Amino acid sequence: MTAESKSDELIAFVAVRLAEDESQAQLFHELGCAVAPGPGEVPRRRCHCPTPAWLTARVHALQRVLRDCEKRIRRAGPEDPDRPLGPTLAEVHVRAVALRFEEHPQWREEWRP
Repeated sequence: MTAESKSDELIAFVAVRLAEDESQAQLFHELGCAVAPGPGEVPRRRCHCPTPAWLTARVHALQRVLRDCEKRIRRAGPEDPDRPLGPTLAEVHVRAVALRFEEHPQWREEWRP
């Protein structure tokens, strides 16, 4: 397996976990929130609970980091002025973001930073 395909697998793993986090962010409402969805429901309107918005913003920030790192890893060619440091640091960043998912059944120990 090439280093590029290992990076692709790690990036895909993190992207899926972040998408799961984003979809689950709407489950964390304050007690008594009139907008809070029931089990299996999707919220129909916005509320003022701070936690779903905070979690969603956090996920979006990590998704931007992941996209930026992926771009840096992909453009890692001989003509890249940041090579080899740029792609290496990007890979370390992706591994650091992935570490919070180490308890997931699809986690691989080789991804540890």
